[in-house]
Amino acid sequence: GSQSFFCNPAGLVFPKGAVSASLAYESLLEGSYRTGVSFVRGLRSGALAAGFLYNNSSPGLDKFDASGNSLGRLTAYDSSAGAAFSLRFGRTDFGFAAKFIKSKLAEASGASAALDAGFIFRESGKTRTEFSLAARNFGFPLKLGSERAPLPLEFGGGLKWSYKPGFDILFEGRLPCDHSPYVIL
Repeated sequence: GSQSFFCNPAGLVFPKGAVSASLAYESLLEGSYRTGVSFVRGLRSGALAAGFLYNNSSPGLDKFDASGNSLGRLTAYDSSAGAAFSLRFGRTDFGFAAKFIKSKLAEASGASAALDAGFIFRESGKTRTEFSLAARNFGFPLKLGSERAPLPLEFGGGLKWSYKPGFDILFEGRLPCDHSPYVIL
């Protein structure tokens, strides 16, 4: 669905004329939150999409000087806005997304641009096994104040097996460049 905008843009393929919109909100630790909005419009054999993601990491956080004096509230957030295109060729869907990223931490802020790309291959037959690969956040380092840091590049792959109607088994693996790999079942 339209949440594919944030994971694998190949999953955005919709029937011609179909429209999907998504609004998501996640409550995180210490009052932090993340919200995302996406919109997808189906084309003849693909889709166009737009999305926005906002992660506020600072509610309730105070900043202090070296002497321990309160300097008010700390501002820290990350945001991303972008557009995606997906296309179906037979049993394979391809998708690409371009996004603009902005981060702020206290008085320092920075921006960058990134690309996401992926594909999904669908097997024919009753089991309808699907295999996917995606790369996210391929782009330029983000400069925040005097520090430069690479974007959190991540590679992912998944396998979905439709065991029987209404019951799918999904295995997914992620290889993030900034922490340990992990799997999801």
